[in-house]
Formats: sequence, C-alpha cells, structure tokens
Amino acid sequence: MRKKYAFGAILLFCSSLWHCAPAVWQQTDLARRQGKLQEAAQTVETYLQQHPDDAGGFYRLGEIYGQQARWEEMMTAFRRSRSLSERWEPEIRASTAFYVSERLNRGIAAQKQGRFTAALEAFRAAGIIEPENPLAFRLQGEAALAGGDTTLAISALETSLEKDPADRSTRRLLMRIFFATAQFQASLDQASHLEKALPDDREALRLIAYNYDRLNDLPRALTAYETLTADSASASEWQAYAALQFRCGRYNQARQSSQNAIAAGGDRRQNLRAIAQILLITQNFQSLLETAGTILELDPRDRAALRLQQIAYAALGNSAAAAQIAEKLREYQNELP
Repeated sequence: MRKKYAFGAILLFCSSLWHCAPAVWQQTDLARRQGKLQEAAQTVETYLQQHPDDAGGFYRLGEIYGQQARWEEMMTAFRRSRSLSERWEPEIRASTAFYVSERLNRGIAAQKQGRFTAALEAFRAAGIIEPENPLAFRLQGEAALAGGDTTLAISALETSLEKDPADRSTRRLLMRIFFATAQFQASLDQASHLEKALPDDREALRLIAYNYDRLNDLPRALTAYETLTADSASASEWQAYAALQFRCGRYNQARQSSQNAIAAGGDRRQNLRAIAQILLITQNFQSLLETAGTILELDPRDRAALRLQQIAYAALGNSAAAAQIAEKLREYQNELP
C-alpha cells in the first residue's frame, strides 16, 4: 500500500512539472501579444530562477529583451542558452540576423534624414548584437563623423578595420579623417597601406606626399611629390610641390612647378606671385619686372605687384620708372587693402 501511494505521488509530481512550463509560456505569450513586455520578461525571469538549466527559457527571454531593445541583455540570454544546449542555435542565429538587419536599415534611413544620433544608436545596437560585423562599426563611424564627433568616428572605424583589414573604403576614410585632424603619421600609415595594395591610387599617393610634407620629412616628401606629379594634371598638387621645393631652396624647380600649376588650370595670379617671389630671391630682376607686369595685366591695382615692379626698376637702374611706381602706390594707398 505504501509503495502504491509513493508511486502515485511521484506521478503527480512529474505531471505538475510537465504542465508548469507550458503554462508559463502561455502566460508569457499572452503578455507579449498584449504589449506587456516588461510583465512577460519578469515572468520568464522568475521561471528561470527556478529552472536555471532551461535553454529554451533563456532563448525566449532573449527574444523578449530584443522586443524591448535591451540588446546587451538579449545577447547575454542567448549566450546562456547556447551554453546549455545547441538546440536553440538556429533560432538564435535567425533572431540575431533579423535584429542586425533591422537595426542597420533603421540606421541608414535615419542617416539619410539627417538624424545622426538616431542612426548612431541603431548602428551601435547592431554592433552589440553582432560584435564581429565590420559594417556595423563602419556605419557607426560614418554616422559619428556626420554628427561632428571625429573621436568616436575614428574609434569605430578602427574597430571596423580590425575586423576586416581588407576594407579599403574604411581605411580610406580613416586616412582622410586623420589628415583633416592633423594626425599626419596616422594618416600616412593608412595611405601607405593603401598604396601597397593599389600602387596607382592617386589619393593615397597624394596624402603620402602631403603627410611627409606636414611631418617635415623633406627628403621623403620630395620623393613622394616626384612620384605624385610624374603624370599629374592637378594644379593643387603642383602648387604643393612648388611650395616644398621653395622651402628646400630648389628655386628653379619651384618656378617650373608653379608654371605647371598654371598650365593645369591653377589660379594664374596666385602662381605668378609665387614665381615673382622666387625671381626676387634669385635677383632675376628682368624676369621679375616681366612677371610683375603680367600680374598687373590681370589686376592693374595689385599693390604687391607694383612694389615688385618698383624693386625691379630700381635694381635695373631705372630710377625714373621706380619713382613713377612709387607715386602710383601713394595714389592707391587709400583705395587698396
């Protein structure tokens, strides 16, 4: 009789356990359908305190956290589920893929609308859900940059590059940001990496030259500019090269580079002024007189050109012409800046 009673008690106990879990999930599903997500989460949390080895319970808890946008807690619950059983792995992968895609799309839409803070929050969520996804961090960097936070942009882009070192678009963006924020060695590192992969990449070649120039590494800067301008049709590149050559005392080369800048469509007046300074330093007064005259053809009231012309006339011994220029300067001094 006792054995029969004991066996019946065991059956009753097992039956109560069997029916406990479905009742919890029915209650939880009802709360979720009614939008009572906090109530649903608390119900599952209480259940898991009593059943800490239920992998399915942790998966369901993670799903509820996902609906609440509690991303870190969601991933903690999913990791707990995985550690207990592989049974829920397909569902976990499907859920994380869904939420990553949804957050990325939400962030892209927000960024297009100029809502950079919202975009950044969405991309951050994607990075929490899928920490090895380089796109989530690259988009974080782009959103932070668009919102004016270059420090955060650099951090996110560096993280993205760590996860995908072959991503040239991220490396290029980092190169540009570092240069714009006067972090020239860091910009040079990124530019050099790009140039190794793409030897003919003009932007990488340009920033290698510009960074060496800013770092005052003159020998390497000269070599880099020589490579850059070998087939350059860029006025700005020739002007930068001319400025460096001038600093290095390579006046004839600087003069030629300024002429190349003019030929490439650069500002004629600005480059003629650079040439005039070279002619003044090298005391080539006849050419200085001609160059100053060309500038004055562009702007007859260019006071700097008039002064150079006055100096050239005086150096060539034409004191009368120098005096005429001096008189003209006196007439213009109240008109010219």
